Amino acid sequence: MSGLLEKKLSRRSFLKASAAMAGASLVAACAPPAAAPAAAPAAGEAAKPAETTVTLITWVQGDPLSESPYNDTRNKIIAMFEEANPGIKLQLEGSSERIDEKVLLTVKAGNPPDLTMISAQMRESHVHAGTLRDLEDYLAMEDKAWVDDLPGIHNANATSSIDGKRYCILLSLHSRLIYYRTDMCPAEPSSWQDIVDFGKAVADPDKGIWGFNFFGNKPWSVEVEFGPFIWMQGANTCEPDGRATFATDAAEAAILFHRDLIHVHKISSIANVTSGFGDMWAQFQAGQVAMCVQGTYAFPIGVKEQMKELWEAGKVWGAPIPPKEKGGNSANFANGWAWGIPRGSKHSDEAWKFIRFHSRPDIQVMHSQVEGGAPITKSAWEDKTLYADEIWGKVMLPNLEKWGRPMDPYVYYMEQLTALAVAIEESLVNPDSDIMGNLKRAEEEFNKKYYPA
Repeated sequence: MSGLLEKKLSRRSFLKASAAMAGASLVAACAPPAAAPAAAPAAGEAAKPAETTVTLITWVQGDPLSESPYNDTRNKIIAMFEEANPGIKLQLEGSSERIDEKVLLTVKAGNPPDLTMISAQMRESHVHAGTLRDLEDYLAMEDKAWVDDLPGIHNANATSSIDGKRYCILLSLHSRLIYYRTDMCPAEPSSWQDIVDFGKAVADPDKGIWGFNFFGNKPWSVEVEFGPFIWMQGANTCEPDGRATFATDAAEAAILFHRDLIHVHKISSIANVTSGFGDMWAQFQAGQVAMCVQGTYAFPIGVKEQMKELWEAGKVWGAPIPPKEKGGNSANFANGWAWGIPRGSKHSDEAWKFIRFHSRPDIQVMHSQVEGGAPITKSAWEDKTLYADEIWGKVMLPNLEKWGRPMDPYVYYMEQLTALAVAIEESLVNPDSDIMGNLKRAEEEFNKKYYPA
């Protein structure tokens, strides 16, 4: 029953997880409860098989017991799955720490859950450490129409550049865009120069009003802000094997643009360099910022609920992240939480059943409404429920399909994000700092440590 496909896999030895993961705690997965023994059959009566229930130990990011629209919807989805599959029950265990670090260490220790959420952008770290089984055998057994319904951006997030295999199925697809106040911007910003010009028209630093604010706090700023501004110029920040390539003309131009927004054009606050994600968004919500880059996940609550009057009045809208020149590449970071099956899962077949159920178009649309990501199947994009908010059809889905791309394939994920983010911060704070020099130093130090000759 359980793990039939898992038994066909060869057993890879685990590679060492990166040293930065060493602080994460180990959590042992519980074995499924044994079924009560069946009563002895009467004389001449055929024996009835004992009824058993498989309990899927499932790790999720955050507290699954807290009250939220997201948890309410997830509980409904699980109830629907369990009703359709009476022999399987999900037992959710939340993680307040970064779940990927927990998975990396716990699987290595031999105590994996049956199913877990992971960050799709950390797939290479998991493949390198051997923490997840690949899903190619399950995908090969599925209906081809469903496999083909997964869009390219999903598969780019699920596929390892190390071996070309898919290791996860995303819960949804997040993308990034520029949100802007229509009462502060004369039109949709469609180039770097538009950001400058529109920002100058409204910025008043003495009153705390800014044209464009960005999330500059390391290390996540690389994913949300600086990565896209580098990618849209045709560059990457690492090689396919993860080796750093920070020191490019594109990275220098992206950092210089943001630095000039602070020190030359004065439409962005120096506080951006150290501000957190929430600080930037709160300023936008309060009308202190005309434009900022943010994810689709901010839409359900951050826009529709917390900016309800402005949204309904048409004063908040979104657009692809402005390219360097009008009509250019508007690359944005598209990713999402994903389901992965750890190596050593006791119930991998049942875990796949839930993953497959979660990808149903109707389930995907339910999930999307509260989570803010796009459904992972193209057929679900046609669901009229999704288009109740016209920004999905006009902006978010086209932006995802045309401009979304996965994170560069970092193997040492947090270490690499941090190394680049420190070079960016050094370059932003000091208007006279040597940007290329900072990037070269960070690249050389990182590669020397993690990719020695």
